[in-house]
Amino acid sequence: MKNWLDTKGVFKLRVSGVITSKTYEKVTSDLKKFKYITPAALALVVNSPGGSAIHSDLIYKAIRSFAEKHSIPVHSYAEDCAASGGYYIMCAGDTLNATSGISLLGSIGSVAFLPNIKTLASKYGLERRFWSTSPLDYQSLVDPLGTHNEEKSKKMKSILQEIQNGFISVVSERRKGKIEVEGKKPDSVFNANVYYTPEAIELGLVDQKESVEEGVKKMYPKLKVYDLSRISWVEEFKKNFN
Repeated sequence: MKNWLDTKGVFKLRVSGVITSKTYEKVTSDLKKFKYITPAALALVVNSPGGSAIHSDLIYKAIRSFAEKHSIPVHSYAEDCAASGGYYIMCAGDTLNATSGISLLGSIGSVAFLPNIKTLASKYGLERRFWSTSPLDYQSLVDPLGTHNEEKSKKMKSILQEIQNGFISVVSERRKGKIEVEGKKPDSVFNANVYYTPEAIELGLVDQKESVEEGVKKMYPKLKVYDLSRISWVEEFKKNFN
């Protein structure tokens, strides 16, 4: 029988799809698996176009907290796309890699959109009743039946700019020496554009093109990979007893 209490391995964590509160719940749940296995490293696989800025930040912090708790490195790998909040989460890695030469990376920015259905509602006789203590509270800003004006637009843009500034701060810190805010094409990096792998490498958004399988095998050839996102701890527990 294998001595599973002494097992050490590489943990693999996957973050996929649009980032929501459900994504955060899944990540935090996955990170609690395999309590009786000692992690040597965390391989973070990202395939996301972004989503909630708040939950992207929470996921980023959860991954960094896990890494610091266990004193292990994090190696990030982008699949089809790691953009906006997806790239934010990817920056939890100590090394950043693109799985393919056509992976899309970056989009360091912030966006908000909402259809205005005021004309449509009026056409069908829908009456709007809305009360607020301020014309600039959040519900007023995102009210689809509200009247758009310059004051509201200015307020929303200031909110988005604050979110982007936080994004830029995280990227600048995590990619320090690779993306230089006052040197290496900062306008090309922090303008919300997305880039294919070759240009992303040139700009310092990622380090190299390498798949998670290649990277883990090269760095940890003797260690088993434990996929936190796809295998339950019960299944893995049984496997270690066989």
